[in-house]
Amino acid sequence: MKSITFNRNELYKVLWEKPMTQIAKEYAINVYQLTKACDVLEILRPGSGHWSKCAVVIR
Repeated sequence: MKSITFNRNELYKVLWEKPMTQIAKEYAINVYQLTKACDVLEILRPGSGHWSKCAVVIR
């Protein structure tokens, strides 16, 4: 099993750059595992629909 290591600041930065589904796919992990890591590190995650709303503003 592959181990992925992030510090709190790195994970926060990645979470606010792209959707969690995309991050999970890139690192071959499950979104639940990513969510759990955020909860343990007390990292605020983008809310539901955040990336859809950003896409509308960018267009």
